[in-house]
Amino acid sequence: LTSLGLTYLFQYNDLDYYVKGKRAFNSTFRYNMGEIAYHNLWLRNVRFGIGTRIELYNYEKILYNEDYVGIKPHNEHFFTYFANLNYDTYDKAYFPSKGIMFEGAYTFYTDNFTEYKNRPPFSSISGAFAGVIPISNRFSILPSIYGRVLIGRNIPLCKMNVMGGDIM
Repeated sequence: LTSLGLTYLFQYNDLDYYVKGKRAFNSTFRYNMGEIAYHNLWLRNVRFGIGTRIELYNYEKILYNEDYVGIKPHNEHFFTYFANLNYDTYDKAYFPSKGIMFEGAYTFYTDNFTEYKNRPPFSSISGAFAGVIPISNRFSILPSIYGRVLIGRNIPLCKMNVMGGDIM
């Protein structure tokens, strides 16, 4: 009922950043992530995992407005430790008609395994909750809520909370 996994992810991103409704800058970057993690395989609707990953953000071009020079991104690397928990009682993986889902994660970010920029590291706590509200035997509503809190100082732009994009 357990699993040890090795993962690699590559993404190419082209993002526009807005500050108070005005486009502040555009950045194009490559994201590389390697991860090793231990997970249990659904023990009575509960799954947990712990692991570590290395993340690389390589910015190739940055176009920015002179008014927002202070938020210019730069190349970053992280050694990250994480723990997550998932509780799922949906009756079906796709189109559930009953049940709830909860996900929570704690992530600890460093750049040298113990510190970030020669200071204490920062971390994040995130969570998501969704439930099923059946309207009829063929139609249900799945309301959900998601949140993320950053803990610490000197948090780089690539790890700040933003609106839009994928969650968890």
